[in-house]
Amino acid sequence: MLENLEKGKSPENLKKPISEISTTTGSFDSKKGSSVEENKVLISRLVAARNDHDLEAFVAFFVKDGKEQVRKAFNQVTEAFPDVQITVKELIGEGEKIVSYWLFQGTHLGLYQDIPATGRRVKYNGVDIYTIVDGQILSLVRVVDNLVVLRQLGITGSDQQQTD
Repeated sequence: MLENLEKGKSPENLKKPISEISTTTGSFDSKKGSSVEENKVLISRLVAARNDHDLEAFVAFFVKDGKEQVRKAFNQVTEAFPDVQITVKELIGEGEKIVSYWLFQGTHLGLYQDIPATGRRVKYNGVDIYTIVDGQILSLVRVVDNLVVLRQLGITGSDQQQTD
């Protein structure tokens, strides 16, 4: 499934409602919550929406209380890096937690953390830890080495970074 996302192709499961996806642990049952496999599909669909620059589809994955904050962050990243593409390298799940190890690539063409556009291309890795309850993202913790991003933008130090 992840290979298809890297090539910009959405697997068929990403187009189906989560309630229609069968997994090795059984079918979705909203009374019991989502399985790990269903939650991985949800995150894959989230990334596909991000890569398609589909704000409303992206925001729909989050609980109601978080939608405005998510909408604002999505728009800020899109304005700063209009060609942003995320490649998921690995998804790991247990219970209601999904961990995503990803690669961000984009060209800095707008304001980012008060830094005017540099025209530089950035490429860096990050880790997201999602909590998913009843098919919606309840929380997200993101770990990114911001110093690497600043270096690649030419703000500080060397612009070299190793990415897997």
